[in-house]
Amino acid sequence: MYKEVPKEYAFIYRNKRNPINKKESKKLHRQALYNRLKSISPYPHLVEVEDVKSEDPIFYNKIKNLHSSVPVVKRWKNKFLFPINFNKKEYTIPISIINTGLDLLRQNIIQIKKNQTDKEKFLSKLFPKLGSASINPKKLYEAFSPFRPFMFPYGEVFDFTWETEKKRYCPGMLTDELKKALGMTEFSPPPWIFKMQKIGPPPSYPDLKIPGVNANIPPGCQYGYEPNKWGKPCFVPEEKEEYIFNLENQYLSLKPKKPDI
Repeated sequence: MYKEVPKEYAFIYRNKRNPINKKESKKLHRQALYNRLKSISPYPHLVEVEDVKSEDPIFYNKIKNLHSSVPVVKRWKNKFLFPINFNKKEYTIPISIINTGLDLLRQNIIQIKKNQTDKEKFLSKLFPKLGSASINPKKLYEAFSPFRPFMFPYGEVFDFTWETEKKRYCPGMLTDELKKALGMTEFSPPPWIFKMQKIGPPPSYPDLKIPGVNANIPPGCQYGYEPNKWGKPCFVPEEKEEYIFNLENQYLSLKPKKPDI
């Protein structure tokens, strides 16, 4: 039997708290450490609850206050990083795969097995025939050939500086689209012809013949600096002779020197 508690001591039992579990005790301990860290740290406005678990919270607090330091986004600790009512779109088979007939392949296999007898099923397991329900390779080629990437021919070493569409265009040849964009007529030169006459042809193509630079201009065109004229005529110097050193006859043998263009 329980003894009756006197009225003067009844407030002790009324104010008695329930025992704290392990989770709540950890929470209270973390909060106490957080309050302590906030009073010690040099920049208390940057202190967070997660900083309590760091190895050196004071040093971490100083790093946060450095110039151009990026803070960690607050959404990393959210339980739902994506919206709750997020609905994925239903998967649709691409048209290129539908054209091959891959979606009907399983149905065809099931239908073939239904029409087989028990003996045929046993023989098919015992001696399987590969490729009996395969797709026509011509259909596969027609479906995926438009999306096939450009491949270099056999024996050609790949370099990342090459352009994959280099064979579509030829250096020195202007397309009709480019001529129309630059406003060129049939007899007008390209706008970079005057600059090339000063500094020479492009170094990447030293053997390229460019009209007006190191080759004759097209028939019907004229030299000059007026509109639709091709600037100054290209000068081709004559071959010069150069003295070559020789042990037998010093500086006597001659060799023709190529002209500098």
